[in-house]
Amino acid sequence: MIDVKTSGPVSRDFPLRRKLFEQQHGAELVVMTKKKGKWVRRR
Repeated sequence: MIDVKTSGPVSRDFPLRRKLFEQQHGAELVVMTKKKGKWVRRR
């Protein structure tokens, strides 16, 4: 689990960072947010 706190829009280079993370760790990076006490997957 990676805790990332952002209050604004995601930077333009996030898709590249996601791809590099997935290649380095061999696992899919899933972005989750907590809404109304439940964890939901973001796009």
